[in-house]
Amino acid sequence: MIAYHCFEQYNAELSEFAEVELLVQLLSILYWKRAGNEMKLFTEDKHLRTLEKFRMHYLYSDIDTEAIKDFPDNIDKKRFWAIAKVRFHSIIPEDEYCILDTDMFLRRVPELDKSMSFIAAHPESHLSPSGLEFYPGLESILSGEKLEDLKQ
Repeated sequence: MIAYHCFEQYNAELSEFAEVELLVQLLSILYWKRAGNEMKLFTEDKHLRTLEKFRMHYLYSDIDTEAIKDFPDNIDKKRFWAIAKVRFHSIIPEDEYCILDTDMFLRRVPELDKSMSFIAAHPESHLSPSGLEFYPGLESILSGEKLEDLKQ
């Protein structure tokens, strides 16, 4: 099964944790490929240059830096920095694929029930250095009524 990393490097400068983040991205690629699967990337030119600097771009079977240019730039990326995965989901051509966070590596690829289509989400259990959660809570996206519907 093909997996995609969908990533936008929002800041001009790399974070203080860039080497660790890239190392985990490397693990994500290698563990996925170790199982005989293919890994592709949607990103922008800035992140591609970062990958080229560390010679990681060779690990992807395809890197698309053009598709991102077609998306409107009116999303608050400081608040919804995972929006790249949502955007690229709509243009992935394969019927069966996975979108993996660049910081997710699977030591063993799970058996997926291919008769179902599904969306999976996960909460982050850690906080940023400033004490803020990395992802906004659902209450900042959905109305109270919609939140109650989800609980039922």
